[in-house]
Amino acid sequence: MVINMTHISINIDTPVVSVDEFVRRSGIPLPTVRKQITAGIIPILPRAKRNEKVSVNMIAYMVKCALAGGMEVNIASNT
Repeated sequence: MVINMTHISINIDTPVVSVDEFVRRSGIPLPTVRKQITAGIIPILPRAKRNEKVSVNMIAYMVKCALAGGMEVNIASNT
């Protein structure tokens, strides 16, 4: 039996982005992004206060997308 292992490295330039930046990068319309954040589909960082700006957790989002695609995820730190 031959097992073919493929590794894909995904580099994220910043671990968090604003909602506006997420909209720009993803191409998903703002109202849809807001609904997906509320539904927990797009992960955000916890906020200490309700009026704090929302920050999208790009690392959690990429992991969630990879797992949804049936991929195995291993996170390595280069530090």
